[in-house]
Amino acid sequence: MKLLRNLEIQVAVVVCFLAFSHAVATEGGGKLDDVLLAQDLWTIDTVKFTERANNLGFRWVSTAKDSARSVMPGLTFRNMPVLEVIVRFSSNTVSSVMMSLYNRGDAGEIDEATLQKQIDLVTGEMSSLAGIKGREIVSRQATRVDLKVQSLVWEKAPSVYFLEYAFSRMKPGAGNRSTIRAEFINLSIGRQGAATQKQFAGEQKVDVAYSELKGHIKKTAEGDVYLDNVPMVDQGQKGYCALATTERIMRYYGVDVNQHELAQKAATATGERGGTDPESLVKVLKSMANALNVRTKTLQEFNIREFLGMIRDYNRLAKRKKSPEVILPTSGVIDIAKIYGELDKDTYLEMCAKETAQIDRFSKIIKDKVSNGFPVLWGVQLGLVDEKPELPQAKGGHLRLIIGYNSKSPSVIYSDSWGAGHEMKHMKLTDAYAITTGLYTIEPR
Repeated sequence: MKLLRNLEIQVAVVVCFLAFSHAVATEGGGKLDDVLLAQDLWTIDTVKFTERANNLGFRWVSTAKDSARSVMPGLTFRNMPVLEVIVRFSSNTVSSVMMSLYNRGDAGEIDEATLQKQIDLVTGEMSSLAGIKGREIVSRQATRVDLKVQSLVWEKAPSVYFLEYAFSRMKPGAGNRSTIRAEFINLSIGRQGAATQKQFAGEQKVDVAYSELKGHIKKTAEGDVYLDNVPMVDQGQKGYCALATTERIMRYYGVDVNQHELAQKAATATGERGGTDPESLVKVLKSMANALNVRTKTLQEFNIREFLGMIRDYNRLAKRKKSPEVILPTSGVIDIAKIYGELDKDTYLEMCAKETAQIDRFSKIIKDKVSNGFPVLWGVQLGLVDEKPELPQAKGGHLRLIIGYNSKSPSVIYSDSWGAGHEMKHMKLTDAYAITTGLYTIEPR
């Protein structure tokens, strides 16, 4: 199987395989083989996993212990460098494994020759492991008209190995010759059996009943109304909040995707993945939603005229309070983040708390969506409200999830894609309104 078979210009092509990452494994790194190639892999519970993987840098992604993640430098699988590995659990036993062997956002660009060499090397390695050549199957994305898809699967009891990489064809440059751009290389491992084959071969499509979504709603005596079982994803230190948040929504709907696949679907460049201004977040969200056969609904969006009007209201209050006023530019580019950074927090929050009609509308949107089982994607400006636990990102634009509200006290329940400790947090309603730059949902078509 050659890399450049049946490509079309401007078409992203996904092929399943296992490949060497171009990253170099550091000395002293951990070998994943003893855990992931164990004959009893699919019966290992969380306690045994912790014991076996104690030197591999794994951290629980949530307090529910439904997934563990490691990005420890020097990780390898069959002597191949691994950038990230996520082990998922269901009913307290291992249910699936995903390894990122390469992704452009973390590891940078690799050229066409390097990618081709990796394909040749790794397909041979996996065939050696399984004792047979990889078998091509119809990929879960094969029906997408803008993608050409190939997949390879190897089976060796008790596991099935599903290998996938994505690359896109770049526009012709010097010499009128087009080149490819590698996107990601993933290896997934599942339990041997028909269900795993269906999971690997099937099209990734949301198929969930609205009644099932409402079944996630939980209520407490203290007044909390929230959505249970929203999967946690740890975006790490990267600015992939839109990708990580969308992955959580799709997993909530039962679709098995990851941030790197979503980035390729959204056709985002490495730098664009970290775009956190309101317009960039919305653009990425909509492009991913279209690719995943779901709808993005804008419930409240950032409006520059309303923002500038808000600043004028702020300046009037600041003048009365003898707080610093914000000087708006009269020409050129308006730096939204810079303006937010110049606000006196107390003055700004006091001003926003008086906007009762807008706050009531904000609250109604949240209650309506949560009551129907939909998490709300929440665009915010960090740094205006103190939050606990401390956030990895101190200020700037960010995308998170609102998963509930409190019916007895005006507050929202929200979750950040930063792993354990960020699953379920509360914020006063007026503060939540004040930091909002947008509200969206991703819903089944």
